[in-house]
Amino acid sequence: MGRIARFIERCENSPMSFGLWLSTALFIIFIRDGIESLLTTQNFAVPNGFHLLHFPVFFLSLLICIIIVLHFFTKTEIQKVSKIALIPFSIIILPVIIDLGISLATKTKITYIYITDNFWQVLLRFFDPSYQTPELPTGIRAEITLVIVMAFIYIFSKRKKIAVAVLGAVATYILCFLYISVPAVLIELFKFMAFLINTLHLNNFPFEKGFIDESLVSILELILISFTSLIWLWRYDPSKCKAVIKNMRLTRSLHYILLCLIGALLYSLGLPILDLFALIRIAGMFFAVFFAFQFSVVTNDIFDIDCDKLSNPGRPLAAENLKPDEYLNIGFVYLGLSLLFGYWVSGTCLMIILLFIALYFIYSVPPLRLKRFLLISPLIIGLEAVLAFALGRLSFAEDLSSGYRDSPIFWLIFIAFTLSSTVKDLKDIEGDRKSGVITLPTLFGKQGSRKTIAFLVFVSYCLAPYFIILRFNKPYGLILSIVFGLINLFYIQRRKSQERIIFLLYFIYAFLLILIIK
Repeated sequence: MGRIARFIERCENSPMSFGLWLSTALFIIFIRDGIESLLTTQNFAVPNGFHLLHFPVFFLSLLICIIIVLHFFTKTEIQKVSKIALIPFSIIILPVIIDLGISLATKTKITYIYITDNFWQVLLRFFDPSYQTPELPTGIRAEITLVIVMAFIYIFSKRKKIAVAVLGAVATYILCFLYISVPAVLIELFKFMAFLINTLHLNNFPFEKGFIDESLVSILELILISFTSLIWLWRYDPSKCKAVIKNMRLTRSLHYILLCLIGALLYSLGLPILDLFALIRIAGMFFAVFFAFQFSVVTNDIFDIDCDKLSNPGRPLAAENLKPDEYLNIGFVYLGLSLLFGYWVSGTCLMIILLFIALYFIYSVPPLRLKRFLLISPLIIGLEAVLAFALGRLSFAEDLSSGYRDSPIFWLIFIAFTLSSTVKDLKDIEGDRKSGVITLPTLFGKQGSRKTIAFLVFVSYCLAPYFIILRFNKPYGLILSIVFGLINLFYIQRRKSQERIIFLLYFIYAFLLILIIK
């Protein structure tokens, strides 16, 4: 046991950057995928979405979950657990080698598929050698068994308690099993929903079916990666995690998600959603735009450190809560998640997300850094709003020309948010002056520009009724828009007006707007 403990300690304390850790994990995954393809198809893997994206997402998501489980059971620093976890993770290569030998010896073809049926039976009889099913080849059983044994040994070496080690091993088994049986879990969920509908006599329940495919499973795994990565950061350093969450600009993130939601509602009008699991795909679309904006926040902050020290001293780089390389790593995680979510939602979603990121990039980053120019900066913010709306309106459309009938709405959104985007410049006046960014407040002063900005916001609210009248023929939306426009007109002119109150008014207005649409 002493040798094992010393080996574990060496692995835990080995120097390893985030890039090296991720590269090692990915190369292990690609080795596994390559051998599996040779085994199941007698050929090399086709470089498609399944092999290049789904496979890594599946295993990375599972790896992060196992790391968190081991961290909580061993009470060992999570960065140390992450390093040692690569050792048992390499076991994923083992089952394909075992099954390759069995296949050659028995002349039988072996395939790897998700468990799709008999969830409880397979869960309880997983270790029963007399129970045979094509979904559990010998290699998979050996793989999960070895992972469980190694989890038990690692936990016991740290805690010296059999009961804790057994509980950790059981948790590891359940986690691994849930991952290889995601479709079966979703089927059980759908059956449960059907049972509730019949029991409660919910004849008007809108969802009649549940369509499960590779993209749906990938979106679920990406959602898990999103939350488990945040848990990892929290356990690594709570102060850094708090700084990251605080800097997510949640009000502006929600702004883009709301526009996306309104676009999705327009798409769904007259085209009822019957697939229960379509809600997961819609959630994937929201995550895509959320992480696209977060990546844009990171790139903006990296080139705005001096500006933020004056205008936003609480931001991670300005307050030195995060090092630039740490923050950039987080930014690349945002970028990867955004593009992966976009890919698995639809090709249209991916392309809109790429445009969204590209526009924000040239907006924030030298040499172009278009935010410096008074007339161009608001136009880009207006275009970003249009893209967020288009994301919801077009991501699931089979024929993109169907969006042409809403082209007046696209124009109204562009004009409205181009005008209202100037409100964000009020709080950044000192930093913008230092960094040479030209805005209305830097030209006319904070108080001198308030009336102009307040009027522009009022006009943007007054444009919204045309959106409602054009598409829904509901002219009473004019009253709602004028009321909120006037509230903003007077509030923004106050010396102590706050951006979060302006956003709160906007969210209340958007909520009421959605009620009108529905």
